[in-house]
Amino acid sequence: GLGVAVGEPRYVVDIDPARATVVIGRRRDLRVGSVELVDVTRTAPDTRLEGGVAAQYRAHGEPVPAVLAGSTLVFEDPQEGVAPGQTVAFYSGDRVLGGAVIAATGR
Repeated sequence: GLGVAVGEPRYVVDIDPARATVVIGRRRDLRVGSVELVDVTRTAPDTRLEGGVAAQYRAHGEPVPAVLAGSTLVFEDPQEGVAPGQTVAFYSGDRVLGGAVIAATGR
């Protein structure tokens, strides 16, 4: 519905409301290597939220390996379908460590 014809599927990879701009790209451009987090919470005050975790950012998705460093989560392998506003849960095995809200994505 964007009125752009390039001969192959294109996807919205970013929206800049301030500039009224929609950025389109190929499917591979949807991959996200890291995210910035806000509202980070822990399941208990003594829960350690640094280093290797399993991160689940889709309700029915599988947790994926990642490294948590402060308010940055870096995925071991780039992920698709990650967007600001989504929540992410952190696990160690089957133990929930905490969660956060995704504020921004990094390519």
